[in-house]
Amino acid sequence: MDYLPLIENVRNRISKWTVRALSFAGRLQLVRSVIFSVTNFWIADFRLPKACIQEIDKLCSAFLWSGPSLNPRKAKVAWKDVCLPKEEGGLGLRSIEEANKVCCLKLIWKLISSKNSLWVNWVTEYLIRRGSFWAVQRSTNSGSWMWRKLLKYRDLAKQFYMVEVKGGNNTSFWFDHWSDLGCLFDRVGDRGPIQLGINRLATVGEVLDRHRRRRHRQTIYTDIEYEILKIRQQREEGVDDVVKWKSHSGQWQPKFVSRDTWDHIRIVRPKVNWYRGVWFSQATPKYSFMATVYSIWRERNNRKHGEKALTVFRMVRMIDKLVKNQICSIRNNGVRKYEDGLEIWFASR
Repeated sequence: MDYLPLIENVRNRISKWTVRALSFAGRLQLVRSVIFSVTNFWIADFRLPKACIQEIDKLCSAFLWSGPSLNPRKAKVAWKDVCLPKEEGGLGLRSIEEANKVCCLKLIWKLISSKNSLWVNWVTEYLIRRGSFWAVQRSTNSGSWMWRKLLKYRDLAKQFYMVEVKGGNNTSFWFDHWSDLGCLFDRVGDRGPIQLGINRLATVGEVLDRHRRRRHRQTIYTDIEYEILKIRQQREEGVDDVVKWKSHSGQWQPKFVSRDTWDHIRIVRPKVNWYRGVWFSQATPKYSFMATVYSIWRERNNRKHGEKALTVFRMVRMIDKLVKNQICSIRNNGVRKYEDGLEIWFASR
């Protein structure tokens, strides 16, 4: 019920387009630029239920493949394959489910990095309180449905964030990832604060100021004592700690990049060897969508509408002319990258 306005918005827009004679490429562009833009506005702040995402995917797939009839059975390719990068054999659309997951991770990034946000301040005051975002109980009844869903993304978010300690006053000793050991509470559990004599709510700065080194029998506690000593030597008092996120190359950077995060969470498929020949920068969209079979598709439509059928010889000549015109138009536009294209085309005949 909460997301029904979004689904109705998508359905109404598609219903207005079904009365227009659009090619596959035209319908693809409308899905990419309009439907996905409307959806992105919602997923920037909300996690969509799976049923909502499935309904939107179903509408987009039916419109793309069948046009006015909106027949879901006419789909030629699974929607999950359509929503792949072009170099991996898809049409360059981004899965709504994956994009929604990235947006949820971005909300977590704002919670752990933003200081001047009204929303972050409210969540910190009434939901996180004196503790850490990473320490909030998952089974809590506080907050909204969306808040509890964000808590479930913490295990995924932990893989991509860390804190570079400067002064240490803004970093949780037990629950933030500030040392080479990762999240210390995940390593030692409830016994850790007792064994080291460090409060669960302590910040790194408080530990650096008050903690005295102890001897321990277990190696993990000795390693933690070493991490404290190392950070103490590098400490810059009065300087705010820096929250960082993992980039595409695996390096840590003080900003969130949606594209890099999307590359981390999705399953990457092998690149196809033909995508550069289809999706090059000077390509005509309607030809790129159907590749080399566009002319056959158009001839099929003409015959269905009662027009005179072309012979195979005339179709070959027409395709030959289309290719030559396209190559010449690229040359006339001053693009020298494909200036030998006409010679290659003649040599291949």
